[in-house]
Amino acid sequence: MTTKVSIFRDKRKKRPWIVRWFGWPDPVTGEQRRYSKSFRLKSEAESFRADKMAEFKEGNSRDPIRETTLGEFCRDWMEVNRSDLGPETVRLYENTVQRLLAHFPSDMPIMQITRADTQKFVGRLARFGGSKKPLAKATKLRTLRQCRTLFDDACEWDYLKVNPFKPKNPRRRDRQRAKLKSAGRRWYYLTPAEYLKLLQAAPSLRWRCLYAVAYTAGLRRAELANLQWADIDFEARQLHVRPREENSALPPFRIKDDEPRTVPVPKHTLDLLVEFREKKHEQGSRMVLNPFALLSDREYEGIQRRWKQCQERKTPWTSRHYVNNWLTNFRRHVKKAEIQPEGRLALHDLRKACIQNWADCLPPKATQEFAGHADAKTTMEYYNQTTAEHTRQAADKIDEMLRKSDAQLTPKAKFGS
Repeated sequence: MTTKVSIFRDKRKKRPWIVRWFGWPDPVTGEQRRYSKSFRLKSEAESFRADKMAEFKEGNSRDPIRETTLGEFCRDWMEVNRSDLGPETVRLYENTVQRLLAHFPSDMPIMQITRADTQKFVGRLARFGGSKKPLAKATKLRTLRQCRTLFDDACEWDYLKVNPFKPKNPRRRDRQRAKLKSAGRRWYYLTPAEYLKLLQAAPSLRWRCLYAVAYTAGLRRAELANLQWADIDFEARQLHVRPREENSALPPFRIKDDEPRTVPVPKHTLDLLVEFREKKHEQGSRMVLNPFALLSDREYEGIQRRWKQCQERKTPWTSRHYVNNWLTNFRRHVKKAEIQPEGRLALHDLRKACIQNWADCLPPKATQEFAGHADAKTTMEYYNQTTAEHTRQAADKIDEMLRKSDAQLTPKAKFGS
């Protein structure tokens, strides 16, 4: 492959000094396209040549950026990445692409999209269907994050030199992110005392097991639904969160970030699970057929039925096909337990409370691994907050430090003597 950037002189032309270089080899033919630019003065040609050599040394493309439209790029990107994403993630990216193409013309060259255009796009984000109601902050943040991912790949594909969805000033980017940040609405921390009240209000042992695993092991909703008895190691006091391949009877299960993990389980939760397993055996339940620990036989049969429909219709399986009445029942049980949360309390907040409890007593790295986060920043930023108990502990710690220091002073030096 020819990589030199050369200077030639052609006396027959008004701009005699010519800089020539070659692009990358064609993956099919292996041929390199030749490019050139002419200058009137030799100094101008030498300066251009030096700039080109510096660009190539930094890894920039040797070929001019190809002008492609936004619609072509979005179509190509979805085609390339669809197989690597889960069905639910594909649906969310399709929504983002739909919003992009609703704001920008599909035949608009992607190179012409400026940072000003992207600011207008984010400011005008609204719901589909012509509704004037603005998007939720969390949806806006996810749309902005996915747009940045899309246009990062556009830069990787040499369609762009800079990502217009990334402000030049990092502080401006942080302010923009903070403005849309969904964590602006604090989630409610369920205290251990309130959790025990929730267990007392739960109508059955199965619901108590479900809440115990969510609150003490920090599993997500889909992970709760897919937990099987074989994933629980009662002797080691652990449970394993791992993916599952599809078969004729059961749908696939994909883990977020595709990283299996092992989570410690307290004796409190294991005792409930052992009692529940023994009770199912005593009642002659179809436990042999139902491998799931927290799904009822009816819910298990519903999943099998919906999976069969997906196979017949050749549609992907998504998390929406799992049980959909857990949140309604959870809110009913919260009300029965006379828990009065500040704001809305969701089933997922049990997982957040578990991670909060881990963060209070474990190193950040351990908390990150048990929570299943790819980045420790996610653990500290989204699933950690200051509670009233932290405020009390901070004051108690200062009092304790002052008492210890006061005890070490001589009687004359003591405060108030």
